[in-house]
Amino acid sequence: MSTQLSAKFDTENLPIQNIWLLMAYAGKANVDLLNLRSSTTRPPEDLPNLLIELLTEEVSKRFRGKLSVGYQEVTSELSRLRGRVIHIDTARRNSMMRGQIVCRYEELTYDTPLNRLARFALRQLRSITEDQRMSQLCTKAEQRLASVGVSNVEFHIHDLKVISPQPRDVLMFELAKLALQLNIPTQTDGNQRLLDPEVSDAWIRKLFEQAIGGFYRHHLVRRGWKVDTGRRFGWDISKGTPEVDYLMPKMITDIELVNPDKTQKIVIDTKFKAITKQSQHGRESFDSGNIYQIYSYVLSQEKADSKYSKPTTGMLLYPATGTSLREEVTIQGHQFRFVTVDLMRSPAEISHELLALFI
Repeated sequence: MSTQLSAKFDTENLPIQNIWLLMAYAGKANVDLLNLRSSTTRPPEDLPNLLIELLTEEVSKRFRGKLSVGYQEVTSELSRLRGRVIHIDTARRNSMMRGQIVCRYEELTYDTPLNRLARFALRQLRSITEDQRMSQLCTKAEQRLASVGVSNVEFHIHDLKVISPQPRDVLMFELAKLALQLNIPTQTDGNQRLLDPEVSDAWIRKLFEQAIGGFYRHHLVRRGWKVDTGRRFGWDISKGTPEVDYLMPKMITDIELVNPDKTQKIVIDTKFKAITKQSQHGRESFDSGNIYQIYSYVLSQEKADSKYSKPTTGMLLYPATGTSLREEVTIQGHQFRFVTVDLMRSPAEISHELLALFI
């Protein structure tokens, strides 16, 4: 007797507010939201607080590591040569009579366009949030930037084109950019479908993968989990011809989680499509290609000297619209889970649903 699974997924009905949510966790604002159809609809109320958490956390990381610096040109009287001498100004000021010369040189500064943008974004978020704790987080992060000389200047969307962040600063830039766009209207209704041609299937598929990775990195690392994304690794080859290792394709996992007691690893592969498809016999079934892929990822982790007390678990995570599905099976001692997250629900419900998979 065949079972008909209720596992619908319809991208055309994906709520705009949840595109914002995915963009926040993925740290992606590369789709220009100014080009979306205009309306008076605002992003979901809890999105500013999420951005505050993510942006203040990223600013703190920059201070714990090294806040990016730039160079600014400075002209001043000095008692020794630095940079190049400005002879005209030296003569005009009679500097040499005082044993000095006027020099023009470059000086390291934290007052860069990117750091100014982060400070302005924090100020914008503070004006939006109604949560006192979130407001205090903004104030504290902004004060830290001000303490190292970052200027308090206003930014507009078109100003961002001149900023080219270094790879390690991309996340801070994208979060600040999202914060600036919070007041930009989107489409006619927060629950209407996303029709903008810039939002391609490939873009939103990658966005979903990066958002899930960003979500678990944000919520699980603080609970002691280890979260890796996009890890590239090869096959556990014990014997082969000389060139086979070069010819074998590399595997790249979407997300890998290690639980706090470090006894188990979970490999997650995200798929931005329906969890089931209809077979030639008219019944619904999981995609065999997806199963083979996660099976290969999981079995490749199985080694005799593994430090994990339990076998690696594999999870295929799909989006859904208006449905929820949780299925699991054990194959050769490994647990495989097939789950969906309902992207028609509110941001708070989506977060709860994703966390409930592991906590």
